[in-house]
Formats: sequence, structure tokens, C-alpha cells
Amino acid sequence: MTVLSFRKLKHWPGVIALSVCAGTTAWILERLEEQNIPREAVGPDEPDSYMENFVQTAMDERGRLESRLRAKRMFHFSDDTTQLLHPALELSSDNPKAPWFARADSGWIGAGNDTVLLYGNVSVWRQNPEGLREIEVQAPDLRILPKKRYAETDSATTIITPTGITQGIGMRARLAFGLVELLKNVRTHYDEKR
Repeated sequence: MTVLSFRKLKHWPGVIALSVCAGTTAWILERLEEQNIPREAVGPDEPDSYMENFVQTAMDERGRLESRLRAKRMFHFSDDTTQLLHPALELSSDNPKAPWFARADSGWIGAGNDTVLLYGNVSVWRQNPEGLREIEVQAPDLRILPKKRYAETDSATTIITPTGITQGIGMRARLAFGLVELLKNVRTHYDEKR
């Protein structure tokens, strides 16, 4: 049987205190490392940041609105691409009172913000100064080059105006000038009562 003497126990409080300090320090360092995850540790399919109720506004050199992009959610990735949930885009045109608007179920922005891809129930329209839609373009997907005010798709497209509906396959639009061109299999239904 071992008997502990008082002399042998007098160092134990110091040993216990040092052990508690070392354990606490290790725990704190572990928590700090979890909060400061380096970018390289994030996988290519995982966002490195996200925002809810995202709004991005771009102005031209004169301070006028060039474009405004909104989304319910925005996910940014380490390759500098961005995915959007329910994006809404506003683009200025030559007529500042008649900007173009676009909405979709989802979207993607390429690195450098030069290309915006819209997917699912894409609708692009322009309103007249009274707020009525002059023209609406509907397609399942659309590629927009915001700085060039250009949009295109290879998919089936419908154009709706106050006087009719035009359908075709493939579309190019020079939004700055209000020019929309369907590429093939174009059919128009004219209705002056519309």
C-alpha cells in the first residue's frame, strides 16, 4: 500500500492548473482556426461567400445608372464566378426613360462580370415612360453581356408586343438600340385588339 505524503501532494495543484491552462488554450486555438478557414480549404463546388437580398449597382463615368442586379441569394466561388437565385437585372439603354429589365429563376455570372447567364422562365422587357411594357422576350435561357447591352439565346423564344406575338428559334438583341432579332422558324400572330 502506498501512502502519499503531504510533501508529494504540494506540486499537484500547480500541475492541475497548468493542465487546465494548456487544455483551454488548445480549445481556443482550435475555435479560432475554424473561423479563419483559408480559401484553399474550400472545395471548388463550395461557395467562399454568400449574401441574401443581394444588390449590385454599376454607374457609368458620368454617374448615371448603368446596371443594377438583384438576387434573393448570391453565392460567390473561389474561381470568381457567382451563382444567383431569382436574379433581377436592370440595364440602361440609349433612352434613359426606357431601361431593360430581366428576371429568371436562377443565374450565373462569369469571372470579371462580363457575362450573365439566366436560366428558367427568363423574361426580358422594356417599359415605355408611362410604365407599360412595350416589348417582352421570353425564353428558357439567355446570355447577357451587360457592358455591351447585348443578349442572345439559341432556344425557342417568344416576343410579345401590344400588337402581337412572334415566336422563333434563337434570338439576338442589341438592347442599347432596342433591336431584337429572331433567327429561324419565325412565326407572327398579329392582333390589333391586343
